[in-house]
Amino acid sequence: MHVSCSDCLLNLGILYKLRGMNDEAKKNLQKALKIRKEAIGTNSLPVAAVHEELGKLYLEEENFQDSYNELNQC
Repeated sequence: MHVSCSDCLLNLGILYKLRGMNDEAKKNLQKALKIRKEAIGTNSLPVAAVHEELGKLYLEEENFQDSYNELNQC
């Protein structure tokens, strides 16, 4: 998939998170992350942005270990 598809998936993930649909949010954010890592590499700002969104989502769920793991990769 093209990296611009990850932008759409990131936006969908954020939208689902705002609507309280956390499972759908995670699915879309994880897909966006996978595409960005494959297309850009692991050390980039676009990849860090997705890690940050996942970290914030886990934090809202009080899943502190997964939140820490995601935010630590930013």
